[in-house]
Amino acid sequence: MIWFSFIPQTRDRIFESDMFRSVYRLENPYDKVNWFLEELEIKGSNESIFKKLESYKIPTMTLIHRHPIYMDFYFTVEIIKYDITTSESKQNAIIFKIIDEYFFKEDTYNTLENFETEFFLSNLIKKIDTQLADITGVNITVRNDIKLTSKYINEEYFDSDILKSKKVLIPLGFPYVSIYNAYGRIIDDKLPNINTDNFMNGYSIKVDYEQIPTSSINTEVVELDINLFSKDYDENDVLIEVKVGKIGSYRIFHENNIVVELIISDIFTEEMCDNRYWTQLIFYRSFEWII
Repeated sequence: MIWFSFIPQTRDRIFESDMFRSVYRLENPYDKVNWFLEELEIKGSNESIFKKLESYKIPTMTLIHRHPIYMDFYFTVEIIKYDITTSESKQNAIIFKIIDEYFFKEDTYNTLENFETEFFLSNLIKKIDTQLADITGVNITVRNDIKLTSKYINEEYFDSDILKSKKVLIPLGFPYVSIYNAYGRIIDDKLPNINTDNFMNGYSIKVDYEQIPTSSINTEVVELDINLFSKDYDENDVLIEVKVGKIGSYRIFHENNIVVELIISDIFTEEMCDNRYWTQLIFYRSFEWII
């Protein structure tokens, strides 16, 4: 088997800002037509990518496609001291351009908006400090999340006809020091948090991070259940959460990988999944996106 994933080269990537250039937002971040290739472009037509690849592979080799998973970045930049010789709005725009080009710059291969790339906040801060006046200085915090879309659902089959399951798989990689302490124990409050209230239609999902064995070390695999809860009322008419059951797995590997696996059941139709806030990944130091 050979796995493929494609990022459209023709995607629109436009940011809007306010009059003071103090806030920049990506336009239409959840437009599936813009950020994902259509199925017919990948396979199913004579002009599709897989059709062209068929002529290069051996007959027994299977081509499998998964859509890319996009991670959203939310930067908060505090400028310690503005340069009085330049307007504040212009300096704001300069900093945004540095951040923007750090992720993507036309006609270069050095871009973070790709597969198997690493992001270190310290490197970005150093780049900004280098290009700005020494007297300026910035403090930057970053928050990340992933919004669930039906494009992330992968179908697995027992054979060519029988559907085994539908899954969403999100593998993440972290530097060693970010999730393990000096004794090789997992620091649970530094793990990506996927607990989400009102996940959809009154359902919530939770992982019991306290179930990580205290005896586990970084050479072991830890697997936690992702459980689904629904809202209900007890005999006193008090709102409570009722556990529906396990819907996925949250696995931590000693190679510093974290794999979140969500099983898509009949409760979650593809339409219900689109653009749902799902994962808020808080990185205390730095991380590596390894899909």
